[in-house]
Amino acid sequence: MNAKFKNAFYYFNLPGIVMNEIAHAIIILLLPHVKVTKLNLTSHVEYEGYYTTATRTFLIAYAPLFINTILSLICVYTLSQINNFGSIKLFTYSIILIYVSLTMAFSSLPSISDAKLPLKILRKQLFTKKFILVVLFGPLFILLSTPGLIISYISSKSIYIQILLCILYSIFVFLIGFEIIEIDIYVLEQSLDFLNDFYQELTK
Repeated sequence: MNAKFKNAFYYFNLPGIVMNEIAHAIIILLLPHVKVTKLNLTSHVEYEGYYTTATRTFLIAYAPLFINTILSLICVYTLSQINNFGSIKLFTYSIILIYVSLTMAFSSLPSISDAKLPLKILRKQLFTKKFILVVLFGPLFILLSTPGLIISYISSKSIYIQILLCILYSIFVFLIGFEIIEIDIYVLEQSLDFLNDFYQELTK
């Protein structure tokens, strides 16, 4: 029963899973000196590079959290702008938006392997020339990685727990999309500026 339920959830969530792997690939393609070596749209992305740091690995591993969430928010916001569901066309369009937004949100959270990888790279860097940087910025990096690691570890224990966490995150995304939870525009702009500056530093 558990296997059938797991398979049913997998196929229901397939569009989000595909976008999850595409999100990984997009960040890999944007980063210099890193390239995709294998892309399986239903399971994983493999990559290599001679300048693969913990920071870059973090960006790649958590890419779906940002990209899938943004796509889900776009779908929810578009849905919130529909005022009349009287026609079959609009009703069908709304159902599609709900489905896509759910699958995108469901596939946003990191897997246990994605959550562990940046920390593994960080540990390896302790024994390199980047030792001082790891000591200085490692605690902050671990602090940022810990929530994803905890969530992915808990969800890996049971398909039912995984679905529950996905539903809770989807509710959070829907609340933002319908503007029930409001995000300060200034804070959002500052966050985007920070991410842009951070990316510019990485690509120098």
